[in-house]
Amino acid sequence: MSSISFRRPVHLDRDRVWAGLLHKAADPTSYISAITGCTVLEREPGALVREIVVNGSIRHRERAVFHAPDRIVFHQLTDSSLDTIVNTIEEEDGVLYLRLTITGTPGRLAEMHDYFAHTLEEIVTALHAGAGAPT
Repeated sequence: MSSISFRRPVHLDRDRVWAGLLHKAADPTSYISAITGCTVLEREPGALVREIVVNGSIRHRERAVFHAPDRIVFHQLTDSSLDTIVNTIEEEDGVLYLRLTITGTPGRLAEMHDYFAHTLEEIVTALHAGAGAPT
């Protein structure tokens, strides 16, 4: 397995970013345009299992494990070419960043490189727009 990683600044406080990432785990459709549906199949303390629908027809199951307050690991349960997708909140010189790290087969990562780079941009844009913010 190989990995690729992308990082973007997030101009929000850590609690707000973490709340958004937790919301994204349960309902990613407001964050990632290619994900057109999501059903949470199981919930337990610190984790959930979900089935996502990509582009209206492709289904994948993932187990999201929450490592509060800065990391969620999505273990891929049905896509053998991807292993994990990790969302990490990082801080450097007082600036928060969101990092997306994907582990999978080299061929699959090369094929999905632009998709995941775009996905991170969509997530950061949605966080800044208030997706998942408490009402």
